[in-house]
Amino acid sequence: ILKVAREIVLRQRAFFLQGPAALAPLRMEQVADATGLHVSTVSRAVNGKFLKCERSIQELRHFFTADLGDSVSPEAVQARIRELIEAEEPRNPLSDAKLEQLLAAEGIRIARRTIAKYRDQLRIPPSGMRKR
Repeated sequence: ILKVAREIVLRQRAFFLQGPAALAPLRMEQVADATGLHVSTVSRAVNGKFLKCERSIQELRHFFTADLGDSVSPEAVQARIRELIEAEEPRNPLSDAKLEQLLAAEGIRIARRTIAKYRDQLRIPPSGMRKR
């Protein structure tokens, strides 16, 4: 467990210094290769184990994320969606389609329905309900 946790901390250093938006894509295979363990051993080692961080307590499994291209994790995309919505003009809120365009301009290719899913997970209402 300690060997796996050390590798996770090493590879997710930006997360610990900058926060959730800096969580990098990481696969169990990468940690397995670096530690010389089998992927199933890594999986069992992180299952149900937690790491006390400065900001919170995180399940070790949380540090393994999918890659959405250009080294961007889903958590980083969600953080960026939140930032864009917080900076939007209240009288003209950003639609999911517009968010898709803005993210694509930043090199993050993500479907509109995935943006809607992330927005729902963040408990942010649709643009029509955010209009003031």
